Amino acid sequence: MNTELLKKIITLSENRIRFLREHGDGGWYRGSISHFDGMFHELEEVRTEMDAGKRVYLEDELGDVFWDFICLLE
Repeated sequence: MNTELLKKIITLSENRIRFLREHGDGGWYRGSISHFDGMFHELEEVRTEMDAGKRVYLEDELGDVFWDFICLLE
């Protein structure tokens, strides 16, 4: 992965976390555990798409796993 792209993604996650901490979201965000739980949910969706052979949706779900992982690190 391109270093500049990774830096942009990390900056996006930092901004998103900061926003959620300052403004909330109506109850979904509970800190790191939200992304931890989200990552496991997305991994279940990855399994579903793998079993169905839906590559396009699989790539989308893997992107969601990656996003939750980056946010969890933050």
